[in-house]
Amino acid sequence: MKRSTVAALIVGALVSALIIAAHATRLLGPLEEATMRLLTWGRPVNAVVGSWFQYLVVVLLAMGAAWLVLASARRKRLHWPFGIIALELITVTWVCLLYQVFFQPLPSLFALALGYAAANGYVTFRGRSRSGVARDYFAGRLSKEQYARITSGELPFEPEAKSYEVTAVVCDIANKHDLADECPPAELAAITEKFIACATASFLKAGAYIDTVTG
Repeated sequence: MKRSTVAALIVGALVSALIIAAHATRLLGPLEEATMRLLTWGRPVNAVVGSWFQYLVVVLLAMGAAWLVLASARRKRLHWPFGIIALELITVTWVCLLYQVFFQPLPSLFALALGYAAANGYVTFRGRSRSGVARDYFAGRLSKEQYARITSGELPFEPEAKSYEVTAVVCDIANKHDLADECPPAELAAITEKFIACATASFLKAGAYIDTVTG
């Protein structure tokens, strides 16, 4: 199971538990009663959708909202789909009222909003944590483009130790012995430093990972 799915389940479960507890303890009672009076225009209804069905909808919405946020690469554009879902919940309430049945949309709307907010909070926290880990592992060893892709989450990165097949490239100055005889130590050190910087930049530009650079 993907990490984003596991995180969505955890975030959704926490949000659902919070909303269900608030509903069961009547903490949302005043708001729900005001919402019911507003949507029914004070008219009586024959039935009210039961709590267990409400709880099921809350769980599905909270987990679904969290999953959409965590699985999406364009989170800033998700407010439109979430707004449409919120309108659909109110539409469901209106349709139910046509049959004299009241569906309380408030817990579901809270589940949608809190699931979205909690998942975004998790993404922000994870991004900061990922940025710190990536900085420790890859700062100066990858190109800026590759580093940015890792910190943004575009490139998956798992810090657990694994075995990989790699290619080691050894670079050297062909006439370093002649240079050592002809140049003073300070000039030779400057030439070597320039060579190392040029070789490092070339490999980073090509997408390589620089493990060790010595001169």
